[in-house]
Amino acid sequence: MSMAELEENLAGIRSIAAAKDKAISKLEKEKKGLEEQLLYSEVGLHDAVIVATDKAKFYAARTVLQPRIKMAKKAIDPNFDRST
Repeated sequence: MSMAELEENLAGIRSIAAAKDKAISKLEKEKKGLEEQLLYSEVGLHDAVIVATDKAKFYAARTVLQPRIKMAKKAIDPNFDRST
């Protein structure tokens, strides 16, 4: 191989290496972006679970306390007949 051919091969190898490095950098940026999206999704999911849990607690408490509330309302009603 002549020196010109070796230099041409070396230039081609350097070009390929640069393209590979550029592709790796692009993939790393995309990976970082996807990881950030995943994190935001996990935070959103966590918030949704908290809201759903709070709603479930509220409705369970309301269901349990509803008869007591009705009895209390009857007890303060001046027209309520306590003799029955």
